[in-house]
Amino acid sequence: MAKVMYSVLLFVKDESYEEDLESTIGAIQQQMGEHIYEIFLVSHMELAPWRDIRIFPVKEAMEEISGKYVLFLSAETFLVGDSLARMRQLLEDNRGVGAAGPFLNRSHNGFQQCFPGKAYKSIRELQEMIGTWQERDAAENKRVMHLDDHCLLVRRSALLEAGAPDGRIPGMWASDFSLRLLLAGYRLRICGTAYAHCDRQAFSEEERQLGREAFHEKWGFHCGYSMNIRDSLLGTVDVRRKGIRVLDLGCACGGTLMWLREVNPSAELYGIEFNSTAAWVAKTWGQVLNVDLETWDDPEWRGKFDIIIMGDILEHLRDTEGVLKKVNGWLKPDGQVLLSVPNVMHISVLHDLLRLGRWHYQEEGILDRTHLRFFTRKEIVDYVQEAGFAIQDMMHSEVKLCDAWQDVLDALKGSVVQDGWEDCLAVQWILVLGKGQ
Repeated sequence: MAKVMYSVLLFVKDESYEEDLESTIGAIQQQMGEHIYEIFLVSHMELAPWRDIRIFPVKEAMEEISGKYVLFLSAETFLVGDSLARMRQLLEDNRGVGAAGPFLNRSHNGFQQCFPGKAYKSIRELQEMIGTWQERDAAENKRVMHLDDHCLLVRRSALLEAGAPDGRIPGMWASDFSLRLLLAGYRLRICGTAYAHCDRQAFSEEERQLGREAFHEKWGFHCGYSMNIRDSLLGTVDVRRKGIRVLDLGCACGGTLMWLREVNPSAELYGIEFNSTAAWVAKTWGQVLNVDLETWDDPEWRGKFDIIIMGDILEHLRDTEGVLKKVNGWLKPDGQVLLSVPNVMHISVLHDLLRLGRWHYQEEGILDRTHLRFFTRKEIVDYVQEAGFAIQDMMHSEVKLCDAWQDVLDALKGSVVQDGWEDCLAVQWILVLGKGQ
């Protein structure tokens, strides 16, 4: 008897999504080719049958699946072209990878899983754009700590080891599931040549927030910030040198350490993380201490590290000057510090302050409610130089400006901001530091 290649768990959120099912199932059938497959309609809540087809609770469907690979797909999502085959090939070529996802036109993971390119008006137009991308450049498969819940393909063996998606975290189930796969020893990838289109977000922002709160209650940390990888920082220096010692300060769940472990198995990896659960997760990839960076020190760390990563941590500290001087002492004479801080002079902050009269703290971003310090370009330059560092390189990241932000920026040019109005474009300052003379 022929074996089932794919078990598809098609998520139906509520009755309003039933209109998507017929077209989505048709798209799935096109992806399967000659492979044998089975489709289960599943939901995190109890729903009436669709056209006499039962909608299973997720855990119950898990007991019925028999495919070698399991595709989790939300009802409003379409895989484009041969994307399913490309994700399966990625898993077949990389035995240590437990799950893979495609690039998407919208993703709760932010920009890390969103594909580039202009807006499109139809799936056909998107297919033409994707064909151009694939011919021009086969994008590298991207290392991540969590995959988006709109679409992910997982080995059945890995799924059985990590356990079923947790129905108590409907808005963030994929982040919870991804973390359990990582702790089971598997790696995750975004397939560089696989793409999917979502008609709309699988969950509302209110449902996402409830999911974030449920995730935090279960794990003790926030999935967004704590499960990021600082690969933009790592691209500024050579991290592939044999035997280098790297220290990640505020390493959270160790996403950056995980990335380093894969690209440089010979590296000695260290981390410091205040959150005890996140530190426990990060120990999977390096020697991680659950201590307070501001009060902890070790004489044996003097001149120990080749690279020290300080990704968006200074704004969380009380004693910025003291920590920078201490870190300088931990650095080898020819070592480098990779540092990033949010820019409080960004036009989004100035817009809200000048036009709306608001300085509104948020869950994340420049005005994160946990930030104790705020920096402009000149301020961070002063801080690092006073701590004994020499700036080897300095760059910044930007985001596209909305019309309202652009109007305020145009009004400020040549008037209030006399020198360096370009600083208002920087969302984040990124510095490469060495020891000063």
